[in-house]
Amino acid sequence: MAKQRPAAIERASTAHPEIRELLGYVTSHEVLSAGLLERRQMLLAKLAGMLEADLALWSWGRGFSVDGGIQPMAMVDHGMTDSHKAVLADLALDRRNDTEFRARIIPLMNADRQVTVIRKDLYSDAVWKRRPFFRKVCDGLGMDSWVMAVTYPLPDTWANLTFWAAKGQKELGERERVLVDIAICSISWLHPTAAEAIPPDVFVGLTPRQRGVLTLLLDGMSRKAVAKHLKLTEHTVGDHIKSIYSHFGVHALSELIARLLRSS
Repeated sequence: MAKQRPAAIERASTAHPEIRELLGYVTSHEVLSAGLLERRQMLLAKLAGMLEADLALWSWGRGFSVDGGIQPMAMVDHGMTDSHKAVLADLALDRRNDTEFRARIIPLMNADRQVTVIRKDLYSDAVWKRRPFFRKVCDGLGMDSWVMAVTYPLPDTWANLTFWAAKGQKELGERERVLVDIAICSISWLHPTAAEAIPPDVFVGLTPRQRGVLTLLLDGMSRKAVAKHLKLTEHTVGDHIKSIYSHFGVHALSELIARLLRSS
């Protein structure tokens, strides 16, 4: 689930009326009736337009520590050519990314392990011009300004939302940071769902129906909501939940979540 920050949203709505437009869009029937992939693509296009950004990327993956590196699992882009994607793929695999970039971001994360930064938060103009690794990356993208949000909905699972502006175009700054921060904090489907984030081998031994019930429970649905979503009775859902608990040797959803987090 996304980490809601109502006070921050209220303040941002006052300072930036575009927040109302963004949140109205992501809760519209047009967006919510779309599949998850299409929904994320629509959000990237909408927000890129609002930010006047040229490229956008949403991704998620595993890994936290600088020493351990990270492993991207999936990504959705907007405005990117094959050349852009090749540059980002090289960046993801280059361990200099950890020492040059992630080592600077991790200390800035809040208690919820979330942060939204613009380039100047990490590098002054003078320092940026002397960083050959990232200058090379930005030259490859044709971009020089960016805003990035990173959040960890699970201990070892991250989601990332990044927008770039082309060289010579507007500098992405505080207004853009607020919009992206609100998006990553308040739009739950920008975080990987349980079906995406939980390793596939966790579901071995469960029936297809039990897998469906489990993923909906892990995504925060109540028993009643699961029953409505799957068109089952609450009693039937309860029987599936008992079987799931028995399979994992637990007695409550909190125990099951703790066990799955350890396994992931």
